[in-house]
Amino acid sequence: MSMDPDEISVKFADLENLGAAIAKARGQLNTARTNQATYTLNTENQNWDDESFRAKFARHQQNQQLGEEIEEILNATERALEATKHNLMGAVQRSMSGF
Repeated sequence: MSMDPDEISVKFADLENLGAAIAKARGQLNTARTNQATYTLNTENQNWDDESFRAKFARHQQNQQLGEEIEEILNATERALEATKHNLMGAVQRSMSGF
């Protein structure tokens, strides 16, 4: 079974686009984490210790946990992407060996 070179190019391009989207999401996650940490630190530096501060701190902890979960998903997606690239390369090589 031969593979159309144009279809293969599209598949690799799609995988590259997905990789770029993962990298962008990782960058946005890091920015959000930095912004949240800075906001929380600034709040702590003002020596706030009231109900409002405790609520903000609880939200920060929830956001931190959510960020870790998102990072795990991004890592798993990245590993799946690499495996898919590897499998596609193998399929291309196998199809080329028939020539």
